[in-house]
Amino acid sequence: MKQLLKSVVLLTCVVGLAACGARQGEPATMEKEGAAGANPTEQSPSLTKDEADRLKRLDQRVHRLEQRVRMLEKALSADTPQKAVETWAAAIDARNGAWEYAILHPDSRAGQLKMFENGDWMTGVSSPWLERYKIGKGVKQNDGSYVFEVRFDYRTSDTMSKKIEWADIEAARVTVRKSGENWYVVQ
Repeated sequence: MKQLLKSVVLLTCVVGLAACGARQGEPATMEKEGAAGANPTEQSPSLTKDEADRLKRLDQRVHRLEQRVRMLEKALSADTPQKAVETWAAAIDARNGAWEYAILHPDSRAGQLKMFENGDWMTGVSSPWLERYKIGKGVKQNDGSYVFEVRFDYRTSDTMSKKIEWADIEAARVTVRKSGENWYVVQ
């Protein structure tokens, strides 16, 4: 788990670096190598040689960062439905949007990307905070996905000392589906 947390922190830093470069007005592209316009010297013939070289180095750096993020996401992937939901719940507990995004099903990512980016890849707020969570047993569905009931015990300074039973916490139904060789959270 310690190694997993280190990977998550590194993934968050990488995502943050790529975002910082774009926010500072540097001409970072997110295009894949070989894509149209990927050669920075072809993008603007009015660039000086130094500017074109700097742009090319920046483009190469972005490509390496993208590859690094892909590899970290692969390392965080789950090989069982149970591991997927456990990883997702741990990411929510850590308030780490990059980690949550990594365990999202590829079909669900596009709809969530802006939310994570707008929050600078941080999720949750200081209050209420997640005190504990409990994951129920997964139930296999006819389509091969699994549904888990997950209970999140959120607390505030007013409720911290109250004893709250798991049965009193509303369960969230979380669907996990396989894509390729790995399992991801759908909702």
